[in-house]
Amino acid sequence: MPSFDIIIQGKSYRVEIPNPGAMPLQVIVDGQPFDVTIAGAPADLDAARAALEAGLRAAHASAAFADARVLRLGDRLFVLPGGLASTASFDAAGSDPAADELGLRSGGPAWAALSADLSGFAGVSRDPARLRAGVGADDPREVVVQGAPATLDAARAALEAGLRAAHDTPAFTR
Repeated sequence: MPSFDIIIQGKSYRVEIPNPGAMPLQVIVDGQPFDVTIAGAPADLDAARAALEAGLRAAHASAAFADARVLRLGDRLFVLPGGLASTASFDAAGSDPAADELGLRSGGPAWAALSADLSGFAGVSRDPARLRAGVGADDPREVVVQGAPATLDAARAALEAGLRAAHDTPAFTR
């Protein structure tokens, strides 16, 4: 049975394609289920990306669906709902290089942050490392990355912990 991974709001899900023809999916937004139909049987990940994006956009008139985007990231699909109200931005905290080492220095606020290519990741050079992050309407806050992570998995976990600890508003804690 063909399958592929999709990422929705940072969580990875395995989608299995049970049979050819129209494939129904259910997407839950703010606790409310919506039916999404993927037309045909996508032959590869690029076709699945296009079909999923078209199905999402046709599922509902709200911006979350009508403006949704589906991107291919290697062998995974990244689903970005449209109409997001919050933005995020990353920058250096003083002279600390952590924002650059993590590939997160941004050109300004965006509704999602995807790091630069980290295939040559050599670790974070300071412990603790500091960077600044702004989320939604909150002013940028200092984010502390503990432990000088040497692997991408460790860096992801340390960055997430630092973001959640940076401020007590839901923009940071969820």
